[in-house]
Amino acid sequence: GMGIIVLGVAILPLIGVGGAQLFSAEAPGMTTDKVQPRIATTARLLWGVYVAMTAIVGIAYLILGMSLFDAVNHAMSALATGGFSTRTASMGYYSPAIQWVTILAMFLAGVNFTLHYRTFTGHPREMFRNAEWQWYLASVVAVSSICFAALGVSEGGFSLELVRRASFSVVSVHSTTGFGTADFAAWPLVAQVLLLGLMFMGGMGGSTGGGFKVIRGAVVTQHVLDEIRKVLHPRAVIITRVGGKPIREDLVLKVLAFLAMYMATHAVGTLVLAALGHDLVTSLSASLAALSSIGPGLGEVGPAGNYGHMGAPALITLSGLMLLGRLEFYTLLVLLIPSTWTRSHRTPRPPRIWRRQRRRAFSRAETQSDPMSSWPSHP
Repeated sequence: GMGIIVLGVAILPLIGVGGAQLFSAEAPGMTTDKVQPRIATTARLLWGVYVAMTAIVGIAYLILGMSLFDAVNHAMSALATGGFSTRTASMGYYSPAIQWVTILAMFLAGVNFTLHYRTFTGHPREMFRNAEWQWYLASVVAVSSICFAALGVSEGGFSLELVRRASFSVVSVHSTTGFGTADFAAWPLVAQVLLLGLMFMGGMGGSTGGGFKVIRGAVVTQHVLDEIRKVLHPRAVIITRVGGKPIREDLVLKVLAFLAMYMATHAVGTLVLAALGHDLVTSLSASLAALSSIGPGLGEVGPAGNYGHMGAPALITLSGLMLLGRLEFYTLLVLLIPSTWTRSHRTPRPPRIWRRQRRRAFSRAETQSDPMSSWPSHP
């Protein structure tokens, strides 16, 4: 998200880690898609949009009856996809109107903030034309509809309240916010499986959400479909495309490598939690919820439960997963591998032979009228 970019621009250059490296490492999809050439300018513009949206949501909460303290906290928590609430019942404590506003806020928090910037500057059509946004919207609508149908069949009736419950949980999980109004761990199995899939996917690239990211999921899905076509038509020349735009083969491989790291890390986390005595559903969902920075999972760590009963080894494991997932692996490698610590603000020291040639040139300069005539040419 934006936070790691600002961290890289403002703080990490002091230890020699360049902001451009972090911007590239944090880019989850096809391109970095900067709104301005300079990373610092891009970060300031996006944070301006972020603060404006937080203020709008906070004002909406105040109008609908929240106290000032609750409105400020929940607005910041919604747009940051943090999911922390001042109430034990989370957003279930508040009125349906406030919950609908929260659904919209969480959905927007899961959208690429570059698209928000384009909308604020008078180019709203760019959002609707964006392939990743279309995938994100389609998945929210599809999974919400299936969960609504499953709940209606399970409870023996359909209502607007059921639409709100299904939509809230789907958007909360998909955007990786983690607010709750219902215990989806008690929902029908098909709904739980779909929510696990959304936990893995997460929000859009460039949003404040976590997870694998929608754009990566779109690239992997399209690549798999293309490979199936190649099996059916071996002589065909097929290029992976998302939204009509071709994806370079090296970027596809980068996404597949990230997928492998993500799934391997999730598997290791699940095995560690299971070895510590937790059931499989709890272990699998807790590992995924931590890696995707969501919060609530299934089983013992569902919306009606918490992580307080887990021992220190399990909590340390989950903390490591949260750190890895939030920094998205590549960024963490940039921070920890010394070979990436470049001091771009300093001129690289020339080779030793050049330094000797310069010293000789300066020594001869005392007897020559034109000292630069003996200066060795740069290779």
